[in-house]
Amino acid sequence: TGNINDLSSNTWSQTTTSVGQLNTDQFYSATAAGDPHITKWDGGKYSYHGECDLVYATSPSFEDGLGLDVHIRTTIETSFSYVEAVAIRVGDFVLNINKDGAWIDNMQISDFPAEEGPFAITNTQKNKMPIYVISVVNKKVITVKVPGHGYLFVQMFANGIQSGEMHGLMGEYPSGKLIGRDGVSEFVNTNEYGEEWQVQPFEGMLFLEARESEFVACKYPNKKAVATARKLRSQEGFDLLAEEACQHLDTSIDYEFCVEDVLTTGDVRIAAGYY
Repeated sequence: TGNINDLSSNTWSQTTTSVGQLNTDQFYSATAAGDPHITKWDGGKYSYHGECDLVYATSPSFEDGLGLDVHIRTTIETSFSYVEAVAIRVGDFVLNINKDGAWIDNMQISDFPAEEGPFAITNTQKNKMPIYVISVVNKKVITVKVPGHGYLFVQMFANGIQSGEMHGLMGEYPSGKLIGRDGVSEFVNTNEYGEEWQVQPFEGMLFLEARESEFVACKYPNKKAVATARKLRSQEGFDLLAEEACQHLDTSIDYEFCVEDVLTTGDVRIAAGYY
């Protein structure tokens, strides 16, 4: 949730933080989760809290020009934001996932495993939490976890992606650099970078329904509301609950993000569902 003690304005401004080592297990992966925290291809992390539809990843050259576009829809709920839905386009097929299920080309999938066009989708349950694994042309590409509160965890794998062939919110692959749409400009401010990768009209509306604010400027949670929510949770004794729920995390920055998310949302399930 960023630095909530900085109340100089009502919008967020945060630079990227690089931590950890490169993920070299089979292929790189990157994630978006919680009050959205982004883990880039290089393992670096940053937060983006704007409410809008965003290009999570795009690769026009995927599978010899078939093309891959992954969009996420972020939504503000009082003092925080979260990933509400994900839409994946490969060729002419579009897969949608949200808290209510999964759809291919607006037809809800009722039986798993399912195959349609380039997609193969499985849906397993862990502690009653649906976990979708999406493969494209026999390559594992995306995992989506859908906890009971509906705040999605999205993990993408650069399986079969060549260097420089994928861009978007997760940075350029595999460097993780925050490269803009022109393929050259490198961003430092993550608000500006998120806005750079807001879905544009020419990229199409991939979700099941358009939102009223489609293609208008991303909006942000009020920072004073965030601070008020955290103060209230602390008074309610959530500090110890948050620390206990997040103690399984491997890195200090993940732990910090997790504790902040629990305090901001008031929901300890976010720790198990997203990290």
